[in-house]
Amino acid sequence: MSHRFIPPYPPRLQEVVHHADRLCELIAVHELTPPRDEWAAAWLFGRAEEMARLAQDILDSWRDGHTEEAKARATLEEYMVSLREGLAKHLGVASMTS
Repeated sequence: MSHRFIPPYPPRLQEVVHHADRLCELIAVHELTPPRDEWAAAWLFGRAEEMARLAQDILDSWRDGHTEEAKARATLEEYMVSLREGLAKHLGVASMTS
């Protein structure tokens, strides 16, 4: 695991952060893998960086006291759900779990 996001976080937030880290790694691997088609390649290009930046913004906002832990967790979880749905669609699989 790359540990993109520097801990520590409260336990429930840490759990979501671990999922975000793994999802970033998964997306990065798929960005480097030859795509099935051009649309998949276009959708995947830059997603790992996007995910990492958004997650870091959410975590920084929480750390700075601008966002409550529950809201940070929910926002990050919602974003990861949308990414997993996009990955499933563009990789041609029925569904993906975290």
